Amino acid sequence: MDAEKGQKPAMSERRPVSERKRTANRTNAQKSTGPKTQAGKEKSKMNAVKHGILCDQLIIMGGEGQEDLTAFEELRAGLRAHYQPVGPLEDILVQMMTGYLWKGRRAQRYEGGAIQRQIEDQRDQETARREGRFQEALAAGESLEESVLGLQHLLEKLEVATEEVQRGDWSVESSGFLEDHFRDRIRVPPAPKKPMDSLPDDVERKQLLKELRVQRDRLRERLREVEATEQREGDARVRSYMLPEGRDLDLVLRYEAAIDKKLHKVMDRLRQVQADRREAEAAASEAGGDEPAAT
Repeated sequence: MDAEKGQKPAMSERRPVSERKRTANRTNAQKSTGPKTQAGKEKSKMNAVKHGILCDQLIIMGGEGQEDLTAFEELRAGLRAHYQPVGPLEDILVQMMTGYLWKGRRAQRYEGGAIQRQIEDQRDQETARREGRFQEALAAGESLEESVLGLQHLLEKLEVATEEVQRGDWSVESSGFLEDHFRDRIRVPPAPKKPMDSLPDDVERKQLLKELRVQRDRLRERLREVEATEQREGDARVRSYMLPEGRDLDLVLRYEAAIDKKLHKVMDRLRQVQADRREAEAAASEAGGDEPAAT
């Protein structure tokens, strides 16, 4: 037989797979149900543990509470690298440790959310209290220069009065406002007989505008001071809310205590299993060393 006849055809010279053959291959692939032997099934089962596929039962994968799968995998990989589990039992114990540590992180996030909700609730209540105090002071004719809301109100009304004077107008509202709050600082023109009228001819407009601007500048400076004071007081109150209260505190403490207990139990179990394995390996190694070497 010639050498050429004994050679197999090159890949480029082989006949292409027929469409019928491709269809048969696809059909057979669809009929595949995975490993058939017990050893194969056990190996396949361990792949799920080794690669963290069980995490889909633990991690919140969607919605507003969606968790970070990458962070979970990094935690699991770090534990595997540290404990280097051998065999299915050690793998499962490491997986359980991952789950408990992840639940501990979830408890921390819950605690942070509870604190944030608590702070927001307190801020809302503080805003309502400040609004209430401002309205009370306004109704009682008390000084409005002790709060941010009061100063903002004075500046807004002062700006309205200034614009009226610039136009040559004068209103009952502006006259009453200046009389109530600035009678000792501004020479207030008398109130008109109509709700809105022209500024009286005997009023020195430039002098009145000057006095209005002086008060505007004074109030702006005062506003900065009061804003800083209220900010410091608000920050101090926020710091006092940096721990969860009531039901949230009780829930976090009980949850973390339960998780911590389970975690340490699994850690102790893993240490014992690994110690037993190493002891057995050492014993087997010693037993094997006593046997005569094969010739």
